[in-house]
Amino acid sequence: MEKIIEFLRKNGLVIMTLTVSICTLAIYVRQTNLLSKQTEALISQNEAAAWPRIILGSNIVSNPNPTSDNDVIKEFTIIIANVGNGPAIIERIVVRIDGIEVENWKELFQHKNIEYGSHNGETIFGSVRSAGIYTTWYTALIPEQATAFHHASENMEIEICYSSVFGDFWTVTKKGFRLDRKNILPVYEGPHKEYLLKAEKYFNE
Repeated sequence: MEKIIEFLRKNGLVIMTLTVSICTLAIYVRQTNLLSKQTEALISQNEAAAWPRIILGSNIVSNPNPTSDNDVIKEFTIIIANVGNGPAIIERIVVRIDGIEVENWKELFQHKNIEYGSHNGETIFGSVRSAGIYTTWYTALIPEQATAFHHASENMEIEICYSSVFGDFWTVTKKGFRLDRKNILPVYEGPHKEYLLKAEKYFNE
C-alpha cells in the first residue's frame, strides 16, 4: 500500500495529465459522432426536400349529345404529373388491362378490340419529369376510340417506378381511370435504394 501511495505521490502530475487527455479525447470523439449524425440528418432533410412525387390520372373532352342522355366523348387522355419538389426519372413502367401485361398502347387496344387510330401524347419511359409539370401521356382523338378506351380504362392498372437524383426509388400504382366510376386512390411504396417493380412485360410505349 505504501508503494502505491509513494508511486502516486511521485507521478501524480503525470497521471493527472494523462487523465485529462483521455477525458478530452473521449469528449472529442463524442462531439465528432454527434456532428456526423447531425450532418447526415441535414443531408437527409435536404434530399427529402427535393423528392419527386408522380401522380396519374385521366381527363375527357365531351360534347352534349342531344339524342342521348350521355355526352359524346371527343377525347380521352391519360395524364402524368410530378407534384413533388424535385425531378423524377421514369425507370420502369408496367401497364395491365384486365390483369394482362401489355408492352404498348397498340397491344392494349388490340386486347380490347379497339381500333388503334389517331392520337397525341408523349413518351415518358426513361424521361425526366420536372417538378410541377403535367403531361399528356396519351390522348385518343377519335370519338369512338376515345369512348371505348374510357370504358376499358376501368380495368386498366398502371405501375411506374421512378427515382430521384439522389438514387431513391418509389413505385406508384393506379387502378381504374374511368371517370364515371369510383376513384381509387394511388398506392405509393418507397423510398427504397433499389428497383421494386418486377414484371414479365415492361411497357415501352
